Amino acid sequence: MHVLITNDDGPPSLKHSPYIYQLVETIKRLTDWEVSVVIPNTQKSWIGKAHLIGQTLTASYIRPGPVGDGFIYDPPTYEHPDTSGYDESAWMLLDGTPASCTNIGLYYNRRKKPVDLVISGPNYGRNSTALYIISSGTVGAAMEGALSGVKAISLSYAFENRSIPPPHVKEATTRSVELIKYLWENWDEQAQIYTINVPMIASVASAEPVFTHILENTWGSVFHEVGGSKTPADDGKRQFRWGPDFDAADRTVAESSGNNDGRVIEQGCISVTPLRANYKDIPTIQGEITLD
Repeated sequence: MHVLITNDDGPPSLKHSPYIYQLVETIKRLTDWEVSVVIPNTQKSWIGKAHLIGQTLTASYIRPGPVGDGFIYDPPTYEHPDTSGYDESAWMLLDGTPASCTNIGLYYNRRKKPVDLVISGPNYGRNSTALYIISSGTVGAAMEGALSGVKAISLSYAFENRSIPPPHVKEATTRSVELIKYLWENWDEQAQIYTINVPMIASVASAEPVFTHILENTWGSVFHEVGGSKTPADDGKRQFRWGPDFDAADRTVAESSGNNDGRVIEQGCISVTPLRANYKDIPTIQGEITLD
């Protein structure tokens, strides 16, 4: 069993990517799976399943350690640490998108053994409801695996604030790996991807996993027009800054009903949404189109 780990938050860091190292170590502790890691060299959130056409990607390698106070690891090297074979402790960084990391991890890993499962995450924040899932680089990386014929899981940690006690993170990661093992061993052949959202709550160790569907929600502008000019060169220019109304997204969940992914998380359960890697058509709309 060979697992490819990727994400959209980049290499381990307290600010952007605090969970991936613990996920890798927990998989090694609780399973006998072989692990390869290919991730973006910087945060690449909100980029979906994009590839940057015309860009030549460059690989570098790190051997990371636990994230914590004083956290540091050696700078990346551009030569693989073990050119004679495969060094599992070395992670590949790419100056590309999460989906590109998946693709290169699938087809250019140094192991002779093919990848059986792609795990993308854990994302630093939820990826539930249509608003987040469609834009998510974490889900996009899983989609890339599915479109290559490989089963894939997207894993995200949903929190209300960023001050999460380390014991809760450890429990969430253990619970996540237990759930991933279950899904792998009981995979429904209708599913190409499972997207998981874990609520980062005190009782996460016993949080119940529930199969859900995606809440189909909408919102307004995700930009704010910037007033004034920062420099003389900006005079006369209209500028817009990224700034979604996340409260509006939260309200769509609060106002919804049924067993959707957003509501299940708010109820303290783990949402598990089985997906196909497509934008699903509407089978009842069919036939010729007459314009005259």
